[in-house]
Amino acid sequence: MSAPEVVLAAIAARTGRIRLGSAVTVLSSDDPIRVFQRFSTLDALSNGRAEAILGRGSFIESFPLFGYDLPKYEELFEDKLDLFSEIVSNELVNYSGEWRAPLEDQRIYPPIAEGRLKT
Repeated sequence: MSAPEVVLAAIAARTGRIRLGSAVTVLSSDDPIRVFQRFSTLDALSNGRAEAILGRGSFIESFPLFGYDLPKYEELFEDKLDLFSEIVSNELVNYSGEWRAPLEDQRIYPPIAEGRLKT
């Protein structure tokens, strides 16, 4: 499924109690900020029921599509996981890594209304 957050938003509109998780969001070939933004939006739409399940994924087809070097598989995931952890843990994000421009005291919108995004 190419856009699980869209499907989860549709499920959120028709339910009121179930948790809405992504089976796995392949962080290795996605942008951690965009992942957080999509799930924080889903969390707001579902009154706090969103849950991001992050992983490396079992398919490698997305790597060349987005210009990633497959031999850097582990480094890429760890770097992106570090950034995602920084986003869910801090109101102001500070990050410097190999795969994107550094961030200094940046707020990521939309924020989670209450608590932290379940991850």
